[in-house]
Amino acid sequence: MSWRKTITDNAAEVLRFCGYLFVLLDAIVLSAFLFWFLAKAIWFAAGWLDRAIFSKPW
Repeated sequence: MSWRKTITDNAAEVLRFCGYLFVLLDAIVLSAFLFWFLAKAIWFAAGWLDRAIFSKPW
């Protein structure tokens, strides 16, 4: 058995690296979307609380 890397081994490493990059990019995009979604949900909840609870006298 030869210890030299073949073309398919090099191609597999390149594809594995590209896969890691895509997973990293997906994680960054998912984090940004979740931040946006939570900010929007908190903003909506604050408006709803202000309208439903705090606009009426106690």
